[in-house]
Amino acid sequence: MPTSNEPAVRATPGCSASRLESELLEILQEPISSVKERERTELDRLLAGTNNRCVLFGAGSLGRSASDALKNIGIQPLAMSDNNRTLRGTTVDGTPLLSPVEAAERFGKDALFIITIRNEFHWYRKTLEQLSSLGCRHIASSLSLSWRFPKTFLPFLLY
Repeated sequence: MPTSNEPAVRATPGCSASRLESELLEILQEPISSVKERERTELDRLLAGTNNRCVLFGAGSLGRSASDALKNIGIQPLAMSDNNRTLRGTTVDGTPLLSPVEAAERFGKDALFIITIRNEFHWYRKTLEQLSSLGCRHIASSLSLSWRFPKTFLPFLLY
């Protein structure tokens, strides 16, 4: 709780209220057709940037569903990775499950790491920082999967 000398909201460095307002207006003025097109193509755009090479970070139910969805469109994840040490060295439907360090060493420079963790205790930013610190260059949330496969993913986000 802020004291009387502290602001209630802390500003993000390099971010001004006018910049945020400008970005919000830009988002709100985007035509719905453009939004739908981005939703339809974002996953393909992200994967194209790494020649369809991807690693799924998170081997729970979301990671397994993501693996199945990608395989259905002809993309075989190179690996799955997870912070859970008990899963390492196993496979998920034929896909090797690696430690974050090993996955980053093998694929961090040229594969898209899609964060496929869904639980109430997970902070995306923390995982993003973890993967970045390991040298991963291409990192995305699972949002593009949800857009591409709404019947598979979106109903489960409503909890």
